[in-house]
Amino acid sequence: MAVTTIHDDGDDDSENDNDNENSGGDSNNSRTTPTSWIGWKERGRQAYIRGDYDVALQAYTQALHHRHHQHYSPSSSSSSSNLDQQILLSNMVACRLKLGGSAQAEAAVENAKRCIALNDQWAKGYVRLASAYIALGQQSGAAPHNPVAANSDEMRTQSQTQHQQQGARTSHSNDACNALQRALQLDPGNPAARDMLIRELRSRDHGRQSISSRSNINNGDDRERSNSGAPRPSAPPQHMDTDSNMNTDADDRDNNNNNNNNSTSNNTRQHNQHRQEHQEYRAPPRDRSSSNNGNNMDHEDVDIDDTNSRTWKERMQFQIQRGKFWYSGQSEDVQSVLKVALAIVVSEPSRVESNAACLHKQQHYDITKLPTKTASDLWYRI
Repeated sequence: MAVTTIHDDGDDDSENDNDNENSGGDSNNSRTTPTSWIGWKERGRQAYIRGDYDVALQAYTQALHHRHHQHYSPSSSSSSSNLDQQILLSNMVACRLKLGGSAQAEAAVENAKRCIALNDQWAKGYVRLASAYIALGQQSGAAPHNPVAANSDEMRTQSQTQHQQQGARTSHSNDACNALQRALQLDPGNPAARDMLIRELRSRDHGRQSISSRSNINNGDDRERSNSGAPRPSAPPQHMDTDSNMNTDADDRDNNNNNNNNSTSNNTRQHNQHRQEHQEYRAPPRDRSSSNNGNNMDHEDVDIDDTNSRTWKERMQFQIQRGKFWYSGQSEDVQSVLKVALAIVVSEPSRVESNAACLHKQQHYDITKLPTKTASDLWYRI
C-alpha cells in the first residue's frame, strides 16, 4: 500500500514570486526553461497537480541539482539549503511512488534515505521511507499465483518461490514498521504514520495466513496424489461381527473429533500470536499537543504547502533566505534605493526619540524660570 502523496513544507509555492520563472502556472512560462531551483520546483508542483508525474519528477530532480550547487555559494545558509533539499527529495519520493514499478520503488527508498540523512529529526522523512519500503515489498510479491500446476514438482517450486517472495515482503514490511515507529517517536500525534502502521500490520498478517493456507492445500494435494496409486481397502467380510463395525465407526468419529480439536487449538494459538505481534508494534497514544510537529493531513490528500511540519524558526530562516535571493536578483539602482529606504527606516525611530528628549528638556528648563506659583501649576499640568 504505497503512500503516494506529496508534501512541500515551504510557503514559497503558495505565494507569487516577483521572478517570472517562478510562476509555473503561467502558460507562457511553462514553455520556458527555469534558471533557478525555485522555478524548477514550481514547475514540478504544477506538473504534479496535473498528474504528469514523470515531468514532475524531472523538474524536482533539476531543482535539487540547482539547489545543491547553490548550497556552496557564499550567500546560502546551510540549514536553509538542507531543508530545501529535504523537501525536494520528499517530493521526488512521492512522484516515484505515483509512477510505480520495482525500479521506481528502489529509487524512492534511496531518495528517502538521503532525505533522512540531511535531518534525522523530521518525522515526515521516515513516513516517506516507510511508504517506499511498502511499495518495494508489494513489488517483491507481485508474481501471480497459479492455482493449477502440471505436477507436484511445479507446485513445490511455486510454493518455494512464494515463500521467498513472502520473506522479502516481510523484510521490507519490518523496515517500514521500524520507520513508522521512529516517526511516531518524533511526532506521537502523527495520524498518517499511525494509520499506515496499523494497515501494514494487518496486511502482513493477512499475507502470512494466505501463504499458510495455500501451503496446506498443496500438501493435501500431494498426499492425495501419493495415495491415489495405492489400492483402496476392501470392504470387511460379511461374517464379521456387527458390533466390531460399530466400534470401528465410533473410533473413526473420535479420531475426527480429536483432529478438529487440534486444528482449532492451532488456529487459536496462531491468532494469539498475531495479536501479540500487534501489541508489540502498537503505536504510542496520540498526543494532541504535538500535532503541529508532523504531518497532520491525511496521506491521501495532495497538499504541497504543508507548513505545520516546520517550526517558526525554520519558517523565519526560509523567508530571510528568500529575501536575500530576491535582493540579489535586482539591479544596482534598485539595490541602492532599497539601502537608502532601509537606512531611513532604521534611523527614523532614533531621531524621533532624540527630538522628544530635547523637547522634554526644553520644557523642564523653561519651567524653572517661571515664578514659583506659576511653575508649580504648569508642572502639575504636565
